[in-house]
Amino acid sequence: MSRGFKILIMVLFIVLGCSKKADPYVGEFKTALGAENTKTLSLLISDFEKGFLKTNYPDVSTATAYKKFITDIRNQNTKNLIGIPKKSRDLFNNSSLKNTLYESPPDSVWIEGDVIMSIYKDTFGHVDTLETIMLQTKTFNLAYILKHKDSIIDVAYKTENLKVFGQYFLALGKVKKSNKYIPGYLDYKQMSGGFISPQIIAENMLKYDLDYSNYIIKSIVLFEFIY
Repeated sequence: MSRGFKILIMVLFIVLGCSKKADPYVGEFKTALGAENTKTLSLLISDFEKGFLKTNYPDVSTATAYKKFITDIRNQNTKNLIGIPKKSRDLFNNSSLKNTLYESPPDSVWIEGDVIMSIYKDTFGHVDTLETIMLQTKTFNLAYILKHKDSIIDVAYKTENLKVFGQYFLALGKVKKSNKYIPGYLDYKQMSGGFISPQIIAENMLKYDLDYSNYIIKSIVLFEFIY
């Protein structure tokens, strides 16, 4: 057997081996998310791994760095971590990917009693939703609301609510059978309206002992703790 033929066999073996390991769910997830959003997400993941993780956890593998980062989130031990560079944040903020994750700020906000009322309009100017958010009575009593009405409304105008039924979460829904963690994660996000304490998310991730080399899991880490 010639040397060239041996090399060809080895190359074919490597290519076929890699093909067998390809996760079909990742392809389905990317298709559902869309080509442009997937391109942005891949860039953000790459920047996160080569920048943030490599800087803060330099002496371990990428998968281990993910786990160490999530452990630090759970333990509220992130004070001394070097943050995400402006370039990466600008990439996300100026992308269509952000629009799949977050609602635009409301068009109109007012307070009725202890309730914040918000109106959202679609791109054609039509009223899209009327959202009511009950204020926590233990934190915000009526006297507090009257005193801080303007600042409360100002915060509401700047708040970007998570689209728990938006394109990103719909893409996760299509591949929820790929991982034992995802179905419960989606249920919690939808029941909570999107917000869950980062410490709770981190604790659950660590309990499931996730594969942090998985593209879909990487995306959850990125959007839960970074963007």
